[in-house]
Amino acid sequence: MLDLAAGTGKLTELLLRRFAHVTAVEPDEQLLALNPAPDVRAGDAESIPLAPASVDAVFVAEAFHWFCDPPAVQEIERVLRPGGTLALLWNRTTDDTAPAAVHELMEELRLQAGPSYKRNRYYSGEWRAAFAGSGFGPLAEAVFEHEQELDAPGLVSYFMSQSQVASRPPGERDGIRIRLSALIPHGPHVRRLRAEVYWTRLGRR
Repeated sequence: MLDLAAGTGKLTELLLRRFAHVTAVEPDEQLLALNPAPDVRAGDAESIPLAPASVDAVFVAEAFHWFCDPPAVQEIERVLRPGGTLALLWNRTTDDTAPAAVHELMEELRLQAGPSYKRNRYYSGEWRAAFAGSGFGPLAEAVFEHEQELDAPGLVSYFMSQSQVASRPPGERDGIRIRLSALIPHGPHVRRLRAEVYWTRLGRR
């Protein structure tokens, strides 16, 4: 199994409970150093450091909007075995207990990112176009309502992982972390979420 754009490994940890072997691939080596997988590799979606037809499934959590273009889809096809599954996951927040000032800061950062804000490709549905002409079958989908309880540092880390922050230079990210830490009181903080899951299978070659 491959966790692509694995980050610090929130999904990796769950996959390791179910599968004998999980490879985590992530371009940011600082994040990769925190990933719990025994097999971690630096790499990105357009150049996955795995052999052709070497995995049964590819999982992408909260990241496909960063690289939802034909080159990445072709590379995912390359590493998947025939009949293998690609699973895409996103969470949408429906309600949380973060202070209004935090949401105002995140919206300010999103507006600063402008047209380059990659997550817009998820909200608009633009990401689906990446599969045109690919070897993948139709997309199936399901929705799951759930909650997440975080302490203050955990909530700061969540906001730091969002695209409009993660895409900035390290010095800017450090400043944003300080601002978020000052705005978020000690927890617990409950986030009500809707997980949107999509999956498709690669056709037999």
